[in-house]
Amino acid sequence: MSAYKTWKTYGSGPRVDSRISQARRDEIQRHDEEVRQDRELLKNLTQAVLYLSRQEFAFRGHDESNDSLNRGNYRELLERFARMDSVFERQLHVYPLMRRLMYPPAKEQLSMIVRLDKMGDIIERQLGFVDFSSERTATALSTVIKGKLIQHENIMDKLIGQTYDGASVMSGHDGHLNGVQAQIQR
Repeated sequence: MSAYKTWKTYGSGPRVDSRISQARRDEIQRHDEEVRQDRELLKNLTQAVLYLSRQEFAFRGHDESNDSLNRGNYRELLERFARMDSVFERQLHVYPLMRRLMYPPAKEQLSMIVRLDKMGDIIERQLGFVDFSSERTATALSTVIKGKLIQHENIMDKLIGQTYDGASVMSGHDGHLNGVQAQIQR
């Protein structure tokens, strides 16, 4: 008889989610608040990245040490955001993740972008980023660039021009014609 009574009253009692202890509900609330704050933080970081990208500003500076007067556009912009928003300031300096985002280990990367003429329309495609932290010589860079170009439908055969930043290793302005540009043209 008690089994019949239990079966008959099944589902009419309090719902399982309402039986959760107050501590669990508090934990869920804390988690939801952390997620909300993380999303707000990510929104601010994304705004900084978008601003610098749209303005075509460099992210890093020459000297990003704490005692430098100009620690790079990205860090300086985030510091400006922090001065205007106390919550962001706390997040910026407290979260371990933020310390890694603000002070990433130095890593030299090359962004490879090609501009193509496709039936009269000019299109740009990013081939990717290449890490060259270990060796930054013109020979090493030109080897990596040639390899990347060959991977993508052998663009090397169609190459008619090259553009690089002002680094001497790229264009070969170091007194001889051994820069990346000169080595790729060979």
